[in-house]
Amino acid sequence: MLYFIRLSICFLTTYFWGRIIFLLFCNPKEKNNIISKFHSFLVGLGFTSISFWLYTIATNGCNSNYHIIETCLIAIIYIFLHLKKGSKLFSLPNTISSRNKNLTEKKRSLINYLAIILFSLIAILSFYKCTQFPDGRWDAIAMWNFRAKFLALGNESWNRMYFDTCDYSHRDYPLFLPCIIARGFNYAGKIDTVIPIFFSWLFTILSFILPFLYLKRFKSKNFAILAVCILTYSPKLISYGCVQYADIPIGVFILVSLYEFIVWNEENKNLPWIGMLFAGLCFWIKNEGIPWFICYCLLIFYCLYKREKDFSSSIKNFLKTIAALLPIFISVLFVRYFAKSENDIIFGIGERLKQLFDYERYKMIMPYYWTFLKQHFWILFIPIYLLTGFIDKKYSKYKYLFIIILLMFLIYLFVYLVSPHDLFWHVDSSFDRISASYLPSLIFLGCLLFEYKRE
Repeated sequence: MLYFIRLSICFLTTYFWGRIIFLLFCNPKEKNNIISKFHSFLVGLGFTSISFWLYTIATNGCNSNYHIIETCLIAIIYIFLHLKKGSKLFSLPNTISSRNKNLTEKKRSLINYLAIILFSLIAILSFYKCTQFPDGRWDAIAMWNFRAKFLALGNESWNRMYFDTCDYSHRDYPLFLPCIIARGFNYAGKIDTVIPIFFSWLFTILSFILPFLYLKRFKSKNFAILAVCILTYSPKLISYGCVQYADIPIGVFILVSLYEFIVWNEENKNLPWIGMLFAGLCFWIKNEGIPWFICYCLLIFYCLYKREKDFSSSIKNFLKTIAALLPIFISVLFVRYFAKSENDIIFGIGERLKQLFDYERYKMIMPYYWTFLKQHFWILFIPIYLLTGFIDKKYSKYKYLFIIILLMFLIYLFVYLVSPHDLFWHVDSSFDRISASYLPSLIFLGCLLFEYKRE
């Protein structure tokens, strides 16, 4: 019983931390819907992973009492805010949007029941598959759970994950997943495979639930169901999520950053704090999040400049937005400091640029791209639809979201071309996982663009 109480406190403190941060920066219209609850929990995961990592460094691994300090601190803050703001601060979401009141009760019930059945089947299937791989596969064993156990042991053990004998685990990798798992171990009082299983299951089902909720939020229940059906048709999303690959969590954060960008453009005149926060957390999850964050920053700056028509003002507001990510930057810098390891792709890249002109490497890589497009042929309709100019000019800026996803696939092509590893192994072991991480975002974006035209 005590074990479950401690785990419940772990998840509640995660949510409350995220809720406090989310309410500081979010659009007032987005405060109390069900989407904000999911986003709050995800923000909480990002914040608590960073706080656990920085606390471990500050105490040199003496983090056994972390859960006590954090629980007491969040209790004090919660009581203070509850007394100051009133009971509405953490109110339950109104799950029935006023936007959907024009639907008949019969149609609404039918769609809701269908969604519940689909999500129940996905949840059961994904949980079963998660339990089949309690330690995950190679990436989870060698990188995420491996580091989580060292961090959870604390004392003199925590920085042994950076010993030379652990080079196979890529010492320069970020610590989002190891820290949330280690924090779970800390609250549970022991190392238990239930923790990584839960998080892998959570991110897997969020890959299905969030596109549905987002499209529903934009007045498109029919497309929301279609999106879930398409995702269900892509079994690799469940397979990779259930073996604890980090590609699925980063895919969720990329999806959320896209959604927050759209909300900011349509309804919010403030700075894009929340979208930038989720984009920043991407490179705290995986190194592959760095190019996504850079592309997202360029898009935000472009939109700020188009909105304000003043370069200096755009720079000022952009820097204000970036400043909110300081804890993430500090955490990544500490990882680099302790790892004392060069990234295997970047190190010596100048000598390998000649590989860009090796035709045989293209012949080996491109079939993977072609296979992905054949399996998900509907993706081709998105650029065709955008190029035809059918979409209303009011929403034409969202084509840039598709462009930066396309740019990411071109960046991965560049990485494969200059890779120092065996090319077949590198592409074969990573491309399917990478492409699966972008599927929820592509489906959400495609359905949303077609919905705008339907109106």
